[in-house]
Amino acid sequence: MGLKMHQEIEARLQVLSELGDRLEARREALVQAAAEDIGAPCYCGNMEVDLAVAHLKTMAAEVPNVAGKAPYGIVADILPYDAAPVVLAWVGGAAVLGGNRFRFSCSSQTPRIARILAETVAPFPCFEAVTGLDNRIFGEQCIADPQTQVLHISGGSMVGGTYARAAHAFDKVFFGGPSGLPPMIFFRDAPWRRRSPSWCAELF
Repeated sequence: MGLKMHQEIEARLQVLSELGDRLEARREALVQAAAEDIGAPCYCGNMEVDLAVAHLKTMAAEVPNVAGKAPYGIVADILPYDAAPVVLAWVGGAAVLGGNRFRFSCSSQTPRIARILAETVAPFPCFEAVTGLDNRIFGEQCIADPQTQVLHISGGSMVGGTYARAAHAFDKVFFGGPSGLPPMIFFRDAPWRRRSPSWCAELF
């Protein structure tokens, strides 16, 4: 790995570590928001923050899957109503570590969580929270934007069918059913046929 690439990756890791700190600092607010938005027990809300923070703090383990890879540019995500902090960390963390910009919108069922996550990522230009916009419109914008080459979305079969018909607009579309989260490929030259446990390298 060249010096410049090493410095870039170190800077990305620092951003992700700081994001973990900011999520931890907003733990109480996130747990309360999850309870008010979707009736999630406090235990679940705390667990989601734990998983998100732990992942962001250990992203250095993914560096071998990043070095020398070509980023897409923009990775977009419509976060599910449940486990939004986890998806932000797993998908957003992988996207940013790979040199991409991560744009996301939250479920219409979680306005409080959306507000807190938007405030949490605000200091980091590589993260963009899209708020105050219907997710259907956000999805249409992603389809129309040639710089958005990867999309992850969770939802039921009707949602999946809608984006399956628009798959030609993206290089890769990842769809997970409710609470589903497949591992991501965020590199044009990723060897997708090779099995890997990494969130940055593999789709199955």
